[in-house]
Amino acid sequence: MPIRAVAQGAGVLRPADLILLDRVFRSTEVPGETYFDREARASRIIFYLTTGIRDEAQLREVLKRLLH
Repeated sequence: MPIRAVAQGAGVLRPADLILLDRVFRSTEVPGETYFDREARASRIIFYLTTGIRDEAQLREVLKRLLH
């Protein structure tokens, strides 16, 4: 899964963060997304988590606003 590789490579996230990122990533899938769309979505999730948003519902809400 691309989000795990990016997050682990950054070296700043805990295992619990990776689990959260994975859940948010899977729950915000958009039908017809390209590889590049998925990568951009994964990057956004990581960005928001590292800027302090650690609540799953908040992460989903922020992404929903961006993606629609």
